[in-house]
Amino acid sequence: MIGIDNTMLKCGIFIVCVLLCGCTTYRVQVPSVSSYQEGVQIIDSAKPHSKVRLEIAQEKLGGANSIPFAFFVSAQNLSAQPVHFDQTCVEASQEGKPLHILSSNEVKESYLDYGFIVESYHLYVPPRPIVAENVFVPFVYRGYGAGAFFGDYWAISARGSLQQQIQLEDDRMKKAIIVSSYLQKNTLQSSQSPRGGFLLIKPSLIKPGDLEINVRVGQDIHHFIIKILSK
Repeated sequence: MIGIDNTMLKCGIFIVCVLLCGCTTYRVQVPSVSSYQEGVQIIDSAKPHSKVRLEIAQEKLGGANSIPFAFFVSAQNLSAQPVHFDQTCVEASQEGKPLHILSSNEVKESYLDYGFIVESYHLYVPPRPIVAENVFVPFVYRGYGAGAFFGDYWAISARGSLQQQIQLEDDRMKKAIIVSSYLQKNTLQSSQSPRGGFLLIKPSLIKPGDLEINVRVGQDIHHFIIKILSK
């Protein structure tokens, strides 16, 4: 019994630690901001054969809602030859250890707070339909004295179910906005307009310290540093 109790205690401590770590909120600080656009922090980097822009709108990540670290990266090719540009050209790390950047398929399957990212970048979200206060539920005969007063309960239940469905659709819509703007495969032609997209990192992988982002465009490598601070 003592052995079992000790095992259960260790498991409980482990679960509490995981929950506490998962709820940790960090501040995001962007040094050397080149410019601002409606609150979005922009960092520009120029090399002989390319230009890269990093856009970061959020000021925090993590927390109970699992806000991911999101950034929008775009690149322009200034060389004479076309170059390939996609997610494989972007790497993130902390203390020399690589951080996994979510693929678009992983974003589709994950449950993170995409609403915060959508709002931070002022992305347009179509308005939700209005839920009627009085949801009509047809009367169901259940016999004398057995169910005649169930109408109010089922009306409340139906309205709650509808609201949950609308919230679910709202969350899916916000995720779809991120996915549709995610960084895809591009061929950058010489002096063509910049191409880019969103990239996301799970908050559970990030800790306080420097978060380094390297972006490769042809032979050029652009280096960025983002500060992750304890709340």
